[in-house]
Amino acid sequence: METVIPTAPGAEQAAPCSRALIAKVSVGVLAASATALLLALNAQSIMLVRSAATNCEKILVISLGGNKKVYKLSNKSGLFFRADFEVDADGSPRAYHPTNDGLALDYKKNGYPWAIVFVSRSRPYIQGPTDPAPGFYVSKTSLEDKTKNETDPTRYVNAEKVPYIVLPAGAMRAGNVKLGDLAAVINRRNGKSAYAIFADIGPRTKLGEGSIALAKALDINKTPKRGGPAADVIYVVFPGSGNGKPVPPDEINGKTAELFTAWGGMDQIDACFPR
Repeated sequence: METVIPTAPGAEQAAPCSRALIAKVSVGVLAASATALLLALNAQSIMLVRSAATNCEKILVISLGGNKKVYKLSNKSGLFFRADFEVDADGSPRAYHPTNDGLALDYKKNGYPWAIVFVSRSRPYIQGPTDPAPGFYVSKTSLEDKTKNETDPTRYVNAEKVPYIVLPAGAMRAGNVKLGDLAAVINRRNGKSAYAIFADIGPRTKLGEGSIALAKALDINKTPKRGGPAADVIYVVFPGSGNGKPVPPDEINGKTAELFTAWGGMDQIDACFPR
């Protein structure tokens, strides 16, 4: 004998509705799960990219004595080092004066004779009435526009207008850096950064020097004549990034921004120089 279980009125009609509701809920759960999975994978990808950028396997390029060490990353181009910041006036038409240090940006003893243009072995060139700073010496930089006359002040990179860095010859050779190459410079104390060009060769063991314009961009309260508290500045130099010629600040900024981003930007700085 077959037992029949009574069915409540309307149950047959309710069953399909229940199944549809269950199916709808299941689809919603699956969609939510897929979304969560995609978000997790995306976050993981971001973390992988970030961890790659923040790796700092560095190689010593050259030591200039003490803590004056220049490094490069094992898997990226670009030299970097941490140093103070001294301000350089070379290349400015007002850098040095023959008789009056008070008129000049720097003391004559700091630039004479190596940063001065001479017309003969014993006669430095004095700017004339049509030059930018009549009565001043013509101050030169290692990077120059060779299409202009040697006594033309505009042949050289003007420290008041162009952000530039100074490097010793040893660091140049060891890192395959050439005049005109570009650099990113970061003031670690206040977080300000600027882009610069390598425009002058300095003393062989000296690291950490830049132009008046670069000091202003980094908000470093020093002058060529007056020092101040030690700065905490990071320099990143990109070998082969220049063409051996002076270029205007706009061109420096545009190209160096791309180079610095490709190098890893501030994430890379933080990895190599933790706060």
